[in-house]
Amino acid sequence: YQKKTREIIAYIDESCCDSTFDLNRIAENYGVTVPTASRILKEMLGVNFRSYLRTLRLEKAKRLLAETDLTVQEIAERVGFASQSYFIHVFKSAGDGTPAGYRAAVRGEREEKSV
Repeated sequence: YQKKTREIIAYIDESCCDSTFDLNRIAENYGVTVPTASRILKEMLGVNFRSYLRTLRLEKAKRLLAETDLTVQEIAERVGFASQSYFIHVFKSAGDGTPAGYRAAVRGEREEKSV
């Protein structure tokens, strides 16, 4: 069971930046129904699939904001958000302000620490 759990989580992590990735694909890939996949993932992850996927995408976006000069639009697309406006909405809802503000804060903190 633990091996299958790790396999499914790795699959989600590898696929999460595809904007069309959803619970249907997991169910099809692992030969279960969508409700069964949903229940299994909730038991494994402690949160529902959509929350987990959103968290993964935001973590990847934060890394890109901190480490690259990609535009917010490019980052939104790379991490699987269908639009820049939805990405900004989700980012702000997570309590991190705007993506641009997050980037400025992280880079400002880094500069201060290196001085």
